[in-house]
Amino acid sequence: MRRIRRCLCVIMACAACAAFAEPVPVSTADPTPEVTAGPTADTTPEVTEEPTAGPTTPPTAEPTAEPTAEPTPEPTPLPAMEITVEGDFRLEDGTYVITFTSPEDPVAFAWQAVEGADAYSAEITDGSGGIVYSAILDEPLEARRLSLPASAFEADGGYTLKLQALAVDGTLAEGRLSFRLVHKEGGMPPGGNPGRAPGGGNGGGNPGGGSPVEDPGFKVTPGVALTASHSSGSKNMLLYGAVALETEDGAQTELVLGGTKLEITMDDGAGFTAALDGAELTLTPAEGSAVWHLSGLALKTLSLSGVESLRLVTDGPAVEVLTAPELTGAEYARLCARGYVSKDYTFSVTAEGITAAVADAVYDITENYELVRK
Repeated sequence: MRRIRRCLCVIMACAACAAFAEPVPVSTADPTPEVTAGPTADTTPEVTEEPTAGPTTPPTAEPTAEPTAEPTPEPTPLPAMEITVEGDFRLEDGTYVITFTSPEDPVAFAWQAVEGADAYSAEITDGSGGIVYSAILDEPLEARRLSLPASAFEADGGYTLKLQALAVDGTLAEGRLSFRLVHKEGGMPPGGNPGRAPGGGNGGGNPGGGSPVEDPGFKVTPGVALTASHSSGSKNMLLYGAVALETEDGAQTELVLGGTKLEITMDDGAGFTAALDGAELTLTPAEGSAVWHLSGLALKTLSLSGVESLRLVTDGPAVEVLTAPELTGAEYARLCARGYVSKDYTFSVTAEGITAAVADAVYDITENYELVRK
């Protein structure tokens, strides 16, 4: 009984304590879960790179086949012009070998007319391709001939002539010809020694069935002279067409060198003296006349003889004239094409300059020796 009474007291005392205690607020939020410390190592998950499905560079497009360019058609060959060679010549391996005896001999070519042509162009080149002559030939058109003096070329030099027929709308025809010049000495025929058969035969017999060679009328015996005496020759070493450089004493009205008269005079037949100094020949008036007249042939003769220039004294400054002037210009080309050579020119020299008269026309000669029609 006592024990029951003791328990009830304890229970009542606990109830009284609970009644006087402050209430404890109750949180409605979810309780914070306890964080458990993890390992110290980096917990960032490792990113695994997935393989790329294909190359990052876009695929190259297949090359597009370009259309093949059509080949350029070959130019149509021009019709050939027929060119003929005038004078003494022979044909060797496609080259015309033209013989001449004097520097003034013409080297001439002719050709047939081409229908519709308004002019013809002519060009001569040497073996190295250098242009020796070039001109447009349009007057007189019907001439169809080109003539130049042999002195314009070097003996045994190879040359090529190219001719073209020209019209307003282009070139109508073209022709080419190869040639070279050989000086004929002592009347030697162009084919070689007299009595020598063509092709190098010795003229004995008639091998191969060709034309018989005429008997020269004498026999050759080895070791025996053909004649009883031998000619010593003229012993003249001058070039063909040259004169000896020996001046005359005293005044003269026409230049005389080595006993040969040259066509160099003064107005009104005035007199003058000549003096040679090396390759220069000085002519001085005996009186006051100051107009000189020189033929082209006289200048050519002086040049062949070794005189390079003339010094002509006038009433003003002395004038120098080359004996082998290289005349230039379109007018000169036209005159050459018409066949005029140096012997056809007459030069007049004064203190004011030089003029040339040829083919009934007068031309001024510039410092560069160009012909300009007055």
